[in-house]
Amino acid sequence: MTKLTFAALALATAVFSLPASAQEPSWGGLYIGAHGGYAAGDAVADLSHTTGAIIYGDPFPAGAGALDVSEGWLGGLQIGANHQRGAFVFGIETDASWTDLDASGTFTTVTTGPCAPQSCTKWDVDTSLEALGTVRGRLGLATPRALFYATGGLAWAFTDTSQASHHNGPDFATPGGVVSGDSRHIGWTAGGGIELKVGGGWSIKGEYLYLDLGEADYHLQGTVAPGSTTPWAESFSEDIELHTARVGLNYQLWEPEVIGPLK
Repeated sequence: MTKLTFAALALATAVFSLPASAQEPSWGGLYIGAHGGYAAGDAVADLSHTTGAIIYGDPFPAGAGALDVSEGWLGGLQIGANHQRGAFVFGIETDASWTDLDASGTFTTVTTGPCAPQSCTKWDVDTSLEALGTVRGRLGLATPRALFYATGGLAWAFTDTSQASHHNGPDFATPGGVVSGDSRHIGWTAGGGIELKVGGGWSIKGEYLYLDLGEADYHLQGTVAPGSTTPWAESFSEDIELHTARVGLNYQLWEPEVIGPLK
């Protein structure tokens, strides 16, 4: 993430240092802001190769790992830079958001025959989306008061995942491994929006972003049972996709003049 941030700042410097001279205020320059919004999505855990299931002898069937994703709020900060020529605006923006989204699921695996004592295991998986962000290019058409734009680029997220197992179904009275760990996702995003000047260097925006956060390998550490000190490990992969709708407030720190007349 540090390398992405430095790359974004370097590109932002290149964007707003391009020559510009003319007579009308522009959308160009450096800006900072804050945003808030709503997010929902899908998550699928590929549990077919989890190390714990293989050790217990009851591997998950392929495609059995769909998780229920909560819908929730997100909020954060952004910084960006634009350059304008006539009615065309291009630039770069990077942002970071915090969210309360959670993806969870309960799965049962059967060693042989129907789920009876000592033949099946219940698995509880829970993933919390701690933070997410993007580094995006923006391309738009502007009037003196409105900017209509498309945007796309890289997306990232940090997750906190836990997994617990219980054995000897159908009552599942025997607790099994309890593991947890942090992971990160790297993917892509695309969307669009509209931004409106409200005066004094301030503008408001409405924006939709689709985020495909890609598949990440989770390596979780814990113990063989609650209260135990014997180490235990689980590993599997998870794929996350999100739809976000958000509003934002930006402040233009520096505003050059635009090249060519605004139409």
